[in-house]
Amino acid sequence: MTAAGWYQDPADEGCIRYWDGVAWSTTTAPKPTPVPAPAPAPALVPSPATSRPDPYAQFAAPATYGYDNRPVADHTIVLTGRSGAIATRGILIGVGVIFALAGLGTIGLSTVTTTLFDSLEPHAGSTMVVGTVVEIQVDTMTDSETHQVSPTCRPVAEFTVDGQTYTAMSVAWIGHTVAAGCRWTVGGTADIGYLPDDIAGTARVSTKDDVSETFMSGFSMVFIGGGVFAILIGALLMFAGIKGKIVER
Repeated sequence: MTAAGWYQDPADEGCIRYWDGVAWSTTTAPKPTPVPAPAPAPALVPSPATSRPDPYAQFAAPATYGYDNRPVADHTIVLTGRSGAIATRGILIGVGVIFALAGLGTIGLSTVTTTLFDSLEPHAGSTMVVGTVVEIQVDTMTDSETHQVSPTCRPVAEFTVDGQTYTAMSVAWIGHTVAAGCRWTVGGTADIGYLPDDIAGTARVSTKDDVSETFMSGFSMVFIGGGVFAILIGALLMFAGIKGKIVER
């Protein structure tokens, strides 16, 4: 059933008649004139005469540099911007070079110290014999920083080769305390090394003992081991700087 309301009058095209929901009533009214829909507003287009160029268009947006804290798999170094990546590579390579040079310097220091220590001993390839101490030479040594004066000594010993007696002394002066006294005593023994081709010219008393041997061996092992470790660290850092995966974001 049609709901009540105003509808087109079936008997007059120019009128509308009220339908009460059951039958047409006698009430009519002029048919309203349709109102045309408004035309859409035209789009606003800037006039060429009024448009002006952007004075800042020539400037690009600033680049962003820094660290990106987003998680990345495989322990990849993540940086923002090309400059950051280049700087990181440079830092890794530079630190690696420093470590490598420090390692080489440490090994070199150990080598020089050992060579200097050995230069005070009998020549390499010397024939070693045991001689008798006949004299103790005494001197003093002054510390350049504390200016403390310490006593030093060195032995003069005699030894026999093929029935001929030779004299030898140590190259180094050995420091000691007044209470302890010199390591050697007149009438005691001393280790002597010489080269058979020139016994008198190459004979030297050895100043090595168990303490000095242990110290020099430990010194060399620590410094050489530390030097090798530093070189390995330096090589790893340089490799990371040259071949490492560095992501630029």
